[in-house]
Amino acid sequence: MIKLNEAEKLALHKKSLDEKLDIISGLPVLQRRIKLRTGAQPLPLHLYKYRSVPPFIEASAISCKAEEDQSRVRGLFEKLMLGNELWFANSKSFNDPFDCRMRFDTSSYSSDLADKYIQFLVKKTNITKIEATILVSNAQKKGSFTAQHLADLLNEHNLNLRDKFGIFSASLDPRNPLMWAHYAQEHHGVCLQFEAAMDKLFWRGMQVSYEDKFPIQSDPLGHDDELDKEFALRMISQKSTDWRYEKERRLLHFGSSNLLLPYTPKALTGVILGYRCEDTVRSDVLNLIEKREEKFGYKVRIYRATMSDSRYHFSISRER
Repeated sequence: MIKLNEAEKLALHKKSLDEKLDIISGLPVLQRRIKLRTGAQPLPLHLYKYRSVPPFIEASAISCKAEEDQSRVRGLFEKLMLGNELWFANSKSFNDPFDCRMRFDTSSYSSDLADKYIQFLVKKTNITKIEATILVSNAQKKGSFTAQHLADLLNEHNLNLRDKFGIFSASLDPRNPLMWAHYAQEHHGVCLQFEAAMDKLFWRGMQVSYEDKFPIQSDPLGHDDELDKEFALRMISQKSTDWRYEKERRLLHFGSSNLLLPYTPKALTGVILGYRCEDTVRSDVLNLIEKREEKFGYKVRIYRATMSDSRYHFSISRER
């Protein structure tokens, strides 16, 4: 019987998944929706992206740095609306300082700690095995080489690994008041609606789980470069319970971060205006939608978020 190593298993699984997704993408839209929503890991019908719509205030009233930030956010918003491009950010820029953190358990390396670290240095840096052996030997002589020291070094590597993947974050809930407050300019912005079945880019999304403790990597040196993606998936798929309200689903691009990736035009199916959205912002958004529809030929529905008169709840009503 032929046994596959972990890298081969992952490659086989990825190939099998790609083949399945290719088959599904060839189905008519209705069948595709049913297939994706009834699989082993059901895909939500819609994903939502909360966004501010700059400019927020007159440029003359803000600093140059703030003006640059507004210009950057505005540029990304127009890329999304008119260029069909999504921003895959580096997790270091996220507002949660614990994002993509892991705990490394190096207790099993007590007997061969030096060999494991030499293996790590050769695999993850450009130095030779001889150079790595000398570095470890010198650290041992100073008494500074311990299991905790190795865990600290792995944490540093983990931070560097975060530069190798970009994340696009979306939510399953378009009515959450905290999401509107935090990510859509205190209800003055918008929430974009994407139909996930329309683009394979959304099919590989991961639902975030919420826990009180970091995920644990019990054998941090037991994976090779080809499994770095699986390692990254574990990091991005868990956050603190404090963020549970976000109902977040994440897309991952492996290889680089802070880049724009294209999506199919018909995937953007709606724009929800915040309940505080002013007429100037509404006109601005409608103008972008008109340009988009003229350019790509797909209609985008327009909605408005409204407050309930009797409970803490937002309703979404269609304007067009």
